[in-house]
Amino acid sequence: MAITQLSLYNNALLLCGERALATTTDDVPSRYELDTAYSDPNAADFCFELVKPKFSLLTAKLSSPTTSSVHTLAYTYSFPADYISIHSVYADGELDDPIRRYIIEDRTISCDIPTNLFIRYVTNSRDLANWTPTFANVVAAYIAKQIAPRFAPQKLVALEELFLSRVQAAVQLEGLKEEVERPKQSTLTLNDDWRKVYNRAFLILGLPQIVSNVDDSTRRSRADVAIGNQLVNGVLEDMGWTFALSSNKLWADPSLEPDWGYKHVFDKPLDMHRLDGIYQDDHLQYPLKDYHDEGDRWYTGLSTLYVQYVSTTFLTTPASWPTYFLARVAAELAVQIGPSLKKEGADIENARFEFERITREAESADAMRGPPQRIASGSWTRSRHEGNRRRQRP
Repeated sequence: MAITQLSLYNNALLLCGERALATTTDDVPSRYELDTAYSDPNAADFCFELVKPKFSLLTAKLSSPTTSSVHTLAYTYSFPADYISIHSVYADGELDDPIRRYIIEDRTISCDIPTNLFIRYVTNSRDLANWTPTFANVVAAYIAKQIAPRFAPQKLVALEELFLSRVQAAVQLEGLKEEVERPKQSTLTLNDDWRKVYNRAFLILGLPQIVSNVDDSTRRSRADVAIGNQLVNGVLEDMGWTFALSSNKLWADPSLEPDWGYKHVFDKPLDMHRLDGIYQDDHLQYPLKDYHDEGDRWYTGLSTLYVQYVSTTFLTTPASWPTYFLARVAAELAVQIGPSLKKEGADIENARFEFERITREAESADAMRGPPQRIASGSWTRSRHEGNRRRQRP
C-alpha cells in the first residue's frame, strides 16, 4: 500500500489516541494541527536529514564552479535546489574516485576539482509513493510528538522515545543498503582461465566463488588490483621454474659493429621475462661467462649464442600453467588480498598456512618435472682417481 499524506496523518493520530481522518481536508482541529506540524518546519525534510534513506539518494553532476577568494580549495559548486544533505563526493562519473578534501557552506561545496564534480546527495523531491514504510513511520512519529502537547500531553515522553527508536531503526536499515566505498571499476578483462585462479584464491580465503566474468564484487576488484600490480611476475621470479623455460638460438646482428670491446652484438628476445642462462653450445652444457650485458643487448666474442629464459607468454596465459603453478599463484593472490577482505570474512590465517604448504609442494613438483642433473665429482673422488693414475693402476 502506497504511502499518502492521509496515511501519515492517521498514523500520527493513532499514536496520540485520536480519531482518524476521512480526508486531508476534514474541518477538525486535529487536521489543522497536523498541517502545521507537517509543513512548518518541514517534517519530511527534517527526517530526510536524520535518516538519509536510500530512496532519497540522487546523483548529480555539478559544473561551472566559481573561484573562492577565501580559502585554497579553489573551486566552489552550488548544490541543487532539492539538496538536503551530502552522502558522498566523487571526482569521476563512474563514482570510483571518492574525494574527502572539501568543505560545505551556504549550500555550496568547495574542493580542488576544477571541472565536473559528482555528488550523491539526499533530495527532498521524492514523492510519498516512493517512501518506505520504515521512513513513513519515522515521519508519523515526528508529527505525533509535535501535536502531542495539545492532544495527548500524557504521551509526550513516550512519543519522544518512540521517535528516537524509529529513527535508529531506520538508519540501521537504510544505512546498510548502500556502501559508501564501492568496488573499483575493473581494469582487467576476466576470462574463464583467470576466473579459475581467482576462485582458487577465494577458496583458500573461505570466500564465495565468483560465477561470472563480469562480476563486480569487492573481492574480484581486489584480485584485479593484485594481478595488475604484477603478482604473476613476482611468482615467476621467485625461483627458476622449469616449466616456464624457453630456449632460443641467436645470431649476432651484422648491422651493429662496436668500435671497441666485443665484436658481436645480440638483441635480447622480445618475449624474455627472466634470463636463466646463456650457453656456447646447442646442448646447453657450457655456460658463457665472457660477455657484457647492456640494456636490450648482449656483447660477446661469439657469433652465435644459445639462451634459456622464462617467456612473458606465461604471465598472461593461465591455461599454459601446470596445476601446481596455478595453485602457487592463487596462494600468493590469497595472501595479498586477504587483509583487504577481512570485513568480508577472509580467513587470513588459513591463507598463510596454505601458502607455505602449496609453495613447498609446487617447488617439489617443478623440480621433479625438470631433467636429471649431472652430479659433479667431489674433491675426494677426484683425488682418488688422480692418485690411481699416478700409481699406474687400472
